[in-house]
Amino acid sequence: MSSSHSRSAAILAATSAALLLSAAYITMVEVGPFATERLSERATVRAMAAGIVAPGLSIQSQTDFLFHCRVAMTSLAGRAQPTAVREQILDACGDGSDAIVAAAPGFSAAWYTGALVASFTGEPEKLNQWLAQSYATGPFEQWIAELRVDLVEDNFAELDADLVDRHLADLAIQLTNDRGRRFLASRYLAFPQLRERIDLLLTTASEPDARRFLNIVDRLRVEKERTHGR
Repeated sequence: MSSSHSRSAAILAATSAALLLSAAYITMVEVGPFATERLSERATVRAMAAGIVAPGLSIQSQTDFLFHCRVAMTSLAGRAQPTAVREQILDACGDGSDAIVAAAPGFSAAWYTGALVASFTGEPEKLNQWLAQSYATGPFEQWIAELRVDLVEDNFAELDADLVDRHLADLAIQLTNDRGRRFLASRYLAFPQLRERIDLLLTTASEPDARRFLNIVDRLRVEKERTHGR
């Protein structure tokens, strides 16, 4: 075989190997989140800390990655990890959120996840910046609004004044549908400061929405009294 043919064969082999490695990498990052979909909280925490789960190229893969981040950061298993493990998880979720919003600036759930990371790393400025972007890119998405409500209520003292109205808008969204009303009802009974904010919104909510919400609260209150708060 001539030297030119040898070089061509070598180039072809190298190109094929590179393509195979690229395909393997893409498969790994795409399948990673799906492979952990049914893991327990503890196993999810271990997978996130080990870097097994990373955001892929598809929206579904990225959404699954963000879901696993929330589990790893907020679950009892995640919160109970040693500091070094927590830092690995926070770094992975922070880097993943950065990568997702860099490629898709309109991905509200990724902005929320970055804000969640900031709440654990003690970065109030970043918390507010990323929350603001989540509000801007997903103002009417029910499930993201629910996540933001809990995050903001846990960090209300850190919330910028110009984001308070955005938070109230998220609360108002919950009052307009049964899922949201059920979501708020238990929190309404448990947290006095949140109850004050909701009571204020009830004065401007439609009469049917306000009545339906208060009916759910009343039923939940009776149920708690019967089970002694359990």
